[in-house]
Amino acid sequence: MLFAGLLITSLTAFEQRDFLSGDEIMKKVRERGMVDSEIGLLRSSLIKKDGHVEEREMISIFRKRPDNSGYDYLVRFVEPQSMYGTTLLTSEAKDGAIDQKLYIPKQKSFKEVKGDKAADYFKSTPFEFEDVVRENPKRFQYSRMLNENINSIPCYQIMADPVAKEDKERLHYERRILYISRSTFDIVKVQYFDDKGNITRVFEGYDFSEEDTALRPDRGVMYDQSDKITSIVTVIYRKKDASLPSDLFTENYIKNWGPKQDEALLGNTIEVLNSKVDAQDPNNKDNL
Repeated sequence: MLFAGLLITSLTAFEQRDFLSGDEIMKKVRERGMVDSEIGLLRSSLIKKDGHVEEREMISIFRKRPDNSGYDYLVRFVEPQSMYGTTLLTSEAKDGAIDQKLYIPKQKSFKEVKGDKAADYFKSTPFEFEDVVRENPKRFQYSRMLNENINSIPCYQIMADPVAKEDKERLHYERRILYISRSTFDIVKVQYFDDKGNITRVFEGYDFSEEDTALRPDRGVMYDQSDKITSIVTVIYRKKDASLPSDLFTENYIKNWGPKQDEALLGNTIEVLNSKVDAQDPNNKDNL
């Protein structure tokens, strides 16, 4: 997902090859994210046009299905309490077909997210529902452009156009330009364009740290040009190849999920989140 797919990816460095095509580059981006499972704890600071800041904490989980039939994603709010338990469940088939459901605890029911709803903003953030899933090369046509440096990081520049008719009709953007690290194949920056060529949203990764010989962002920023809303997502904790309950991605598990399940998955990391992030001021752009 962008806040899970762009920030929570697996870590394998690739040899730099300038002769790669756009499709080959994006295939590598996809491949390097395919660990068996991964769990992350995120904090989102939503900064509105008037300067008002809303803090949110989320659990993000990814799994490659044991039968190799596809992938499962889950984003669950743990803070604020008014949003506790709100969960987005996403299933992705190997062919790229996506099925999404949103669980609302107060209603004790799931709502399907499909059609135009998939391009809506997720819980009033600049992220769309479709940003939850990782980049799938089967859904886009990639054209390589001139290389560029982004924040001193040498990057491939890739233009991505949706291929499927349903994607062209429902997505809020006409095309994207992705900036991919030439040494690690991390997504460093993404620009979203409307049908008039205007930039509508921008995602950038910051605070890159080295892990398993690869650079990856510990913080990502999504900025909405029209609504003037900024979302800063900080990765507090992540663990790849995590052991997950076999029924985690089922409606029954999610309906009965409470603090005990949070503790079983994360241990004391929610306390770590609070102690690590409380001192950070989301309005301080020096932190970006």
